[in-house]
Amino acid sequence: MNKKIIQNLTIPLALIVFMVCLYFGRSISFKDQWPLYEALRSTSSIIFAVIGAWLTILYPEALKKIFTKGSNLSGPKMDSIDLLIANIRYSTLILACILLIGFVAQMAKQVPLIYPYYSGLRGLSFGILGVLTYLQIWTLLMALAQAEIAREDINVSASKKKRMANFSSEVTDISSPASKEKSGD
Repeated sequence: MNKKIIQNLTIPLALIVFMVCLYFGRSISFKDQWPLYEALRSTSSIIFAVIGAWLTILYPEALKKIFTKGSNLSGPKMDSIDLLIANIRYSTLILACILLIGFVAQMAKQVPLIYPYYSGLRGLSFGILGVLTYLQIWTLLMALAQAEIAREDINVSASKKKRMANFSSEVTDISSPASKEKSGD
């Protein structure tokens, strides 16, 4: 699917999720929201680690080029590598937001001037949680897409190897001395 189409679909859906969560989250205390943040943080950490491992295992040469200054990364696997790097970026963003929200929330509890705005802040917090969760689900779907791309690459590679092996065995059979004797040469 085209990246522009995905962006045009993702951003409006994220805004809808934010608005719905903003509305319903006003009555959900931050104490009740925090376990959801922790679950999201754990999920994001796991995805970050898995995608990082995939990147180092599947594309070690590309990874070296990414961290080499002035190196130009190109090739047929670029879309796949871009997808992996995008997943790492999203997971990093989610982790950073959760860490920041936990820190800011603890400080905000100490400021008496904020008490009248607690309902709105709870809604804002839940809206952010909804968008981060939506983004994490999107990242999971992209990870599944990456797994499918890798599976197809493996199948194509295995098919090529099988065809080459069959071709090699046919060439060997034709050029072997036993086959020349049978043909009467």
